Amino acid sequence: MLCEDCGVEMYRTDDEKRTDLEDRRVYECPDCGVTKERAKYRHR
Repeated sequence: MLCEDCGVEMYRTDDEKRTDLEDRRVYECPDCGVTKERAKYRHR
């Protein structure tokens, strides 16, 4: 996942699974320090 501001590859900072269906991932940019949370929903 690339940072929208500076185009640098962001790295994962959080891999906490809240439920069986929801997997939230938090990304942080090493250059500008922007954090972004993306939720990925898994379907059975």
